[in-house]
Amino acid sequence: MTFLNTSAVAGSLRRVWNNAGAPTDGTSGTYAGSIAPGDILIDTTNGIIYKNINTTASPTYVPLPVPKVTVKSGDATLTVAESGIIEVTKDSVYIYLPTYVGYAGLTYTIKAMAAYTYGVHIYQKIGNGVDGGLTKTSAAQYDALTVVAGTDGYNVAATKGTWY
Repeated sequence: MTFLNTSAVAGSLRRVWNNAGAPTDGTSGTYAGSIAPGDILIDTTNGIIYKNINTTASPTYVPLPVPKVTVKSGDATLTVAESGIIEVTKDSVYIYLPTYVGYAGLTYTIKAMAAYTYGVHIYQKIGNGVDGGLTKTSAAQYDALTVVAGTDGYNVAATKGTWY
């Protein structure tokens, strides 16, 4: 089944593909010879959406940011699939960011939802930390921090409230 529209603008979304698991790149990769540049592939196992940014003969898949809300009520190590908004519903919780390696642009917005006593503590297990520091800690209920994976760790992109 194809959804190809002959009057489609080059590079526009034309087809959506499903795959059980993360796709592989290259001439022997997932849907090589079939998936056009700009087409979307949905990893039905992990819930990640990818776009082919290369040719039909040799697709290269990049994950697309899809904002979603994940609720954490205790200490947790985040996964790539949980990128988006993280609502932390308890105080004195430790949130560990996953590796940034290979995931440039991976974004999390972490929001402290509980009444403040000790705060939400954000750590990166591997790398240079968050903006070069070991941790960031919220200072009040409803503080929010957005971090984006870079080439040497996570960078703070935006804050609401005070994080130290």
